[in-house]
Amino acid sequence: SYLRASLPIHWPEEVLSQAKCTALELVVDSSYFSRAQAIQDLVEGLDRCDAVTSDSMDVKRSLAENALDLVQTRSCRVIVEDDRPVRLQAPLFDLINHHPTAVNAEFTLEQEEEGGELKSLVVRALRDMKKNEEILIDYGDSARPDWRCLSSYGFVPLFEPGMPTGDGDHTAEMCFEGQRFLVGPDTVPQHLVCAIALSMGGANGEIDSQINLTPPIALQLAQRLEEAAPQIVLGESDAYNDSIEENGKNSLNEKPEDIISEQLAAALRWNQHRILMTCSLGLRDW
Repeated sequence: SYLRASLPIHWPEEVLSQAKCTALELVVDSSYFSRAQAIQDLVEGLDRCDAVTSDSMDVKRSLAENALDLVQTRSCRVIVEDDRPVRLQAPLFDLINHHPTAVNAEFTLEQEEEGGELKSLVVRALRDMKKNEEILIDYGDSARPDWRCLSSYGFVPLFEPGMPTGDGDHTAEMCFEGQRFLVGPDTVPQHLVCAIALSMGGANGEIDSQINLTPPIALQLAQRLEEAAPQIVLGESDAYNDSIEENGKNSLNEKPEDIISEQLAAALRWNQHRILMTCSLGLRDW
């Protein structure tokens, strides 16, 4: 139940909306239907399995959902001989944690003998490691940016200002003039620069992809980011208070599972807040 609570696909709407991330909501919606088909296929397989003695559809559906959750969060993606991507699970390997920048090991499929088939999943150190140092690998594109990592694996990589980041590791959403933009700690999309310039009257009424980032545009953009950042975290206590007033108790946090999902939604929300503020400060320094 704790693993289930960590995956947004299982969150109730009120918790999912607390993450303040449209991209996460969209990927949950798109995953729902493909997952439903996979669950149906698994349930039909369980109907033919002698090891499953229960005739309850709820029991079989629960087994299918648990299996999908485990495969989703504990498997890795590798390329086999004919360049096909496949997912596989391996004991112990699935306990190795992810880090976007402090990676000290990598994994590959290797041959057991020269010219043989790729049969061994091997983890190799990228440098000399100290005794008791944690092994860290990169989960790849399925862990970037933060909301995708949460959707795929059930955790949010922490972003702190000043920490080294790779391209696309951390993003935050900013809405401006009815459009949604993804901003990084040190990157802004060209379309957002154009939209800001247009709002300042410097784009002749049209979006021009050739508009350069100038100091006046940067300062205006920094101000907009500073205004957007608090909106991501403001009101997070309102949902809590409204729930108490409506139901007479703290219904959102009455179970451990609810606490897990709410904490993860809050972690993503605060990551976005820090990303927007970091980008704003960087623009002002520039």
